[in-house]
Amino acid sequence: MNVKGIHHLTAMTGSAANNFSFYTEVLGMRLVKKTVNQDDTTAYHLFYGDEKGNPGTELTFFDFPNAGPMRKGVGSISNTSMRVASDAALDYWLKRFGDFEVKHEGITTFAGRHVIFFEDPEGHRLTLVSDENETGVQSGTPWDRSPVPVEFGITGLGPVMLTVRKPDSTMAVLSVLGFTEKERIPAIEAGQEEIIVMHVGEGGTGAEVFIEPRTDLPMEIQGTGGVHHVAFRVTDEKELHD
Repeated sequence: MNVKGIHHLTAMTGSAANNFSFYTEVLGMRLVKKTVNQDDTTAYHLFYGDEKGNPGTELTFFDFPNAGPMRKGVGSISNTSMRVASDAALDYWLKRFGDFEVKHEGITTFAGRHVIFFEDPEGHRLTLVSDENETGVQSGTPWDRSPVPVEFGITGLGPVMLTVRKPDSTMAVLSVLGFTEKERIPAIEAGQEEIIVMHVGEGGTGAEVFIEPRTDLPMEIQGTGGVHHVAFRVTDEKELHD
């Protein structure tokens, strides 16, 4: 009884209106629904996803207008990746990011896949990852009324990065959910330990978690531009109760 992969990821914004503009008009995702934070009904909860908001495609945001900005550190979900269908899609996004003045890097290779590292206007750290020749958890289908052509659209969530002080503890928790170690890859920053890649179920970009060990950073202070939580999928409600 293992989890199947990533279900959704929830981050924080200080402006629902600006957030909506970026994720629908620039990234071309569909606003699947607008509701409220169940723990704080004064806050909006915005859901972006594919054509139907399928599991594994939803990036959601709590709207906290009075929150301060996130301060980077350990004990955090430090990067959120989103899947696109091909390397050709990355070429499209490279030009689009330039046209919309999105802070981004060039196309590079990370964990054996072609990616673009970029940020939203609040500094939320994001990655577009190509599913070229990828197998594993199936992706979603981009909305055909998006400003982004379907063949280049975002198809779902990819690996999330956890930045932690004690990787063994995090690995132990993930192992309870059925994750196993896939490989270790070079650190993003020179002089740091290797990043541990964990995967589960069918594997692939929709079922991976990257663990980045860091001992040189303080604890993260949550805020706008940061991530609140990541959720994982199970088969059905019966399994959830089990």
